[in-house]
Amino acid sequence: MRCGKCNEAHFGARWGATGGHCWNSGKRFVVPLDARVSNSCDMDTSNPAALVNAELLKMHVGRRVRALVQVLRKEGANFVGLSTDGHQLTIRDSPPLPLSNFVEVIGIAEGNQSIRAEICTNFGEKADSLVYNRLCQLANGEFKSLFL
Repeated sequence: MRCGKCNEAHFGARWGATGGHCWNSGKRFVVPLDARVSNSCDMDTSNPAALVNAELLKMHVGRRVRALVQVLRKEGANFVGLSTDGHQLTIRDSPPLPLSNFVEVIGIAEGNQSIRAEICTNFGEKADSLVYNRLCQLANGEFKSLFL
């Protein structure tokens, strides 16, 4: 949608459920019914993945988890990575794709130090391990109800 007055797209506008306000022209607009965001979500929440570091992994054995690791070495179909809390994890059955320095792994926790990979997402050459580690702690502690 574009503003009728300034002809700018409304991506930088203040949005409400039914409309917004253009920063450039000051003009208010209404979003058509078929373009509105509904209260329901198409995201699959039936099988969530708990955010974990190596220390938290043991609490989720047999369950789906999500972890950020720094790749240390590849070992056939597996790789060894450094968790955000500084402990080594073995990632089993990783897909045969080139891995960046940091990889987010979603899979099944098989033990205290092992995840069977379902999905591996390259996070690039740099990632803030301290922030991700803190997020893992909050997601399994004080704010657990927001994550699972």
